[in-house]
Amino acid sequence: MIGVEPHLNVAQTQKVEQKTCTDRIMANHVRASENLKARQTVERQIERDGHYQKTRAVTFQVAKTSLAQAHTRAVAVEIAVPAPTFRRAPAPAPEQALVPQPKLASPAQPILSTRDAEVPPAHWAPHDILARCLE
Repeated sequence: MIGVEPHLNVAQTQKVEQKTCTDRIMANHVRASENLKARQTVERQIERDGHYQKTRAVTFQVAKTSLAQAHTRAVAVEIAVPAPTFRRAPAPAPEQALVPQPKLASPAQPILSTRDAEVPPAHWAPHDILARCLE
């Protein structure tokens, strides 16, 4: 037992030991996180300094030249890639040449035939009635 007083009961002893272990773990964790923060701060500062050195040399003339070169490259790419060709669709037929198509019976319209007068027996299933109508 780690530094336990003799007059404490078992639960109190376990609680003290657990607190001691937890404190050590938290101290190590805090130390490690502080080290990580310090290292990342230094890395960020190095990146900022490097970026500043790169961008400090940018002037209006350098930016203008860079944009002109980018535009020239873009135009060269547009010229190098041929435009896609599309097949022309045939012209539609004039309305005078169209022949009216006979209308098919839709489900909303009744089918007129001699069998319409017949009433199917009650024991027929719907698919039997449909098959009989399509004969």
